[in-house]
Amino acid sequence: VRGLQFAGALNTSGAELRGAQFGTVNYVPAETRGAQFGTLNYTGAMLRGAQLGTINYVGQGMRGAQFGTVNVARADGAGAQAGVLNLHKGRLDGVQLGVVNIAEDSDFSLGLVNIIYGGRVHLDAWTTETGMTHMALKTGGDHFHYIYGAGVRPETDTRPGLLSFN
Repeated sequence: VRGLQFAGALNTSGAELRGAQFGTVNYVPAETRGAQFGTLNYTGAMLRGAQLGTINYVGQGMRGAQFGTVNVARADGAGAQAGVLNLHKGRLDGVQLGVVNIAEDSDFSLGLVNIIYGGRVHLDAWTTETGMTHMALKTGGDHFHYIYGAGVRPETDTRPGLLSFN
């Protein structure tokens, strides 16, 4: 496809797309150079451009951006993912912004839960002079790391222990 595709239900291309698709479901089995706007956007190969939809999927590398509720890219790439759930297999030279961000390696992921499974992973435990016992999980990439932890201070009387989150 070279140009624009508009459909109420399904846009499909037999090969690559150089242009834009506007529809409920947009499907390109090969490379996309341009944009897809729909509920479900699928590119089977490299994305060079943008996807804006509820669910966005790129089968190979990405050089661009995905904006949606769920964003998935399956190979090394550069650009941005912004959504509730962002998944990137491989190295992402760029940014993930979302509630849950998962990547093998990422320059910067900002969200409530960030998992960089190819980066550092440390489990820490320590106590303080005030009687608090803490445990924390630290994950991250080369430049940024994320700490998820909790602390407990056991009481000597019958009151429940104090729980704090860091």
